[in-house]
Amino acid sequence: MSEPQTDGSNNSGEESSLDATKGENSGPSLPLLVAAVDGDTAQIERLVAAGVDPNSHNDEGWTALMIAASVGQLDAVRLLLAKGADPNRFSGDGLTALMIAATRGDEGMAEILLTRGADPNRRTVSGLSALMIAALHGRTGIARRLLDNGANPDHTTPSGATALTIASIRGHQTLACLLVDHPRHSQVRFSLN
Repeated sequence: MSEPQTDGSNNSGEESSLDATKGENSGPSLPLLVAAVDGDTAQIERLVAAGVDPNSHNDEGWTALMIAASVGQLDAVRLLLAKGADPNRFSGDGLTALMIAATRGDEGMAEILLTRGADPNRRTVSGLSALMIAALHGRTGIARRLLDNGANPDHTTPSGATALTIASIRGHQTLACLLVDHPRHSQVRFSLN
C-alpha cells in the first residue's frame, strides 16, 4: 500500500505560509493577524473591542487563531477563542487550528482547542483528520489526546487509509500500538481460541 495521497493542497501544514501579511489583505484585520503572530494579547483585546472580527483571515484563509496556533502562542489562542474565534474553521488550504497543532505536535495547544470545541473528526478535502495528521508525523501524545476527546480512529481516506495505516507506513510503531490498543479502535480482532 502506498502512502496516502492528497489533492495537492498542503494538508499537513508544514509548508503553508505563516506570514500573516501574505497576499493583498491590508484591511482592518491585518493588525489582528500580526498581533496573533506576536502573541500580543493586549493588542488582540483592543482590536476585537474595536470591532475587528476574531475570525479575520489572510488571503490564504488562515485566521488569527490558526496563525497563533501555528507559532505556539497559547495565550493568544485562549484569548481569540474567548472572543469568539471559530476553532473549526478551515483555512484556504483545508486545515483547522487543531490540525495545525497536530502537525506541530503541540499537545498544550491541542488541549486548549479541544476543550474549547475543536472537532477532532473534521477532515480535509482529501479526507485527512487531525488524528491522521498526527499519525503522519508520529505525534503519539497528540494522537492520545485526540482519541481521548472522541477522534474516530476508523475514519478512512478515499484511498482507504486509516490513522493506523498511516502510522504503520511511516514507521511510527508506538503510535500504531496506541491506535490498535485504544478502546475506540473497532477493527475486527482475531482470536485463536
